[in-house]
Amino acid sequence: MRGTRILMSLWLALALFAGGFALAVAIYPDEVSKTSVDVMEARIDPDSNVLRLNVGSCNGAPRVRFNRSSAQFEVEVTAYVERSGSDDCQDVVEAGIPQQFREPLPTELLDIHSGEMVPIAISADGN
Repeated sequence: MRGTRILMSLWLALALFAGGFALAVAIYPDEVSKTSVDVMEARIDPDSNVLRLNVGSCNGAPRVRFNRSSAQFEVEVTAYVERSGSDDCQDVVEAGIPQQFREPLPTELLDIHSGEMVPIAISADGN
């Protein structure tokens, strides 16, 4: 009888541990996830038609996507970000401006992530 109690206690402890582990994984699935991020600042080099964006990620390998089906200059940037901490830096990502938006060069862009219009500075020196 005593052996059965010990065995049941061990199974109960194992079940509680497994349940707690599953709950923790469900609540905190990944420390780093890929998501869209804010565009903080935008610059265009008119000679090379390159758009340079400062974005709200830190070492997050950002990627730019243009919404080409819109008449408005819309940009979405995705990057890997940490869920638990604040980013102390900003990533910079560059992309060629799609042909349909080159004449005339845009003066602002719509950040799809935030829904905000971001002014675009003209930079002849590439910075």
